[in-house]
Amino acid sequence: MIKRSLLLLVAVISVLSLNAQIINLNPDPDGAAWIAGDLPEITPEIQAELEFNPPQNLAVGQQYIYPDNYYYLSWDPPIANEDAGLVGYNVYANEEVIITTSSEVLSHTITADGCPLIGDESFIRFYVTALYENPSGESQPSNIVECVMALPIGDNEVTGITILDGNYPNPFNPTTTISFDIAQGDAAVLEIFNTRGQKLVSREYKAGRHTHVWDADNQASGVYFYRLQSGCFVDTKKMILIK
Repeated sequence: MIKRSLLLLVAVISVLSLNAQIINLNPDPDGAAWIAGDLPEITPEIQAELEFNPPQNLAVGQQYIYPDNYYYLSWDPPIANEDAGLVGYNVYANEEVIITTSSEVLSHTITADGCPLIGDESFIRFYVTALYENPSGESQPSNIVECVMALPIGDNEVTGITILDGNYPNPFNPTTTISFDIAQGDAAVLEIFNTRGQKLVSREYKAGRHTHVWDADNQASGVYFYRLQSGCFVDTKKMILIK
C-alpha cells in the first residue's frame, strides 16, 4: 500500500513539473515579456544570426568617361561563418540598394546616373552588406567609401579622369617619367617608396594631365613603388631601377 502511494505521488509531481515548464515557456497575455522561468535557449541558428559578418576592404575606383562618372567597386568576402550560409551581397549608394549580387560576385561597376543623390550634393557614399540564409539576415555595412563626382572640362573632352598611367622607361637608369591624370576639382598626392616602405618622394598635384620625372641617381638598383591617391582613388605600380 505504501509503495503504491509513493508511486502515485511521484506521478503527480511529474505532471505538475511538466505543466510548470509549459507555463514558463508561454509569453504573458500582452506579449510584452516572458512569464517567470528560464528564457528560451539560444540555439546555434539564433547565435549565427547575431554573428553576421560584413564584407571587408571595400575599394572604389573612379573615372570620368564622357558623359558620366564610372565607379568600379570591389570587396573581399566576410570572415567565414559556415553556420550562417552566405548567399549574396547588397551594394548601397547613399543608403539605397543599387544592386543585389550572388555570393560569387565580389565587384560591380556603376555610373553616377544609376546612383541616388542627396539633394544638390555631388558626392556618393558606397558600402556593401552580406546576405545570409541560415537564418536569413543582413550584416552590418562594410567600410564606407565616399567619392566626389568629377566634372568634365568640355562637352567632348575626356579630362575628368583620375588615373595612374605608368612610368617610362621601365626598367630605367637613372631617370623615368611617371604619367597620370587628375579629375577636375580634385587634387592628388604622388608618392614613391622603396621596398622597406621608406617614402622617397611626396608631391601634391592639382587637376589636369601631369608627368613627374624621377631621378634615382642616388638610389641603389632594385624595385620601387609609386602611388597616386586622390579622394577614393588609389593606385600603386612597380618600377625597376637597373644600374
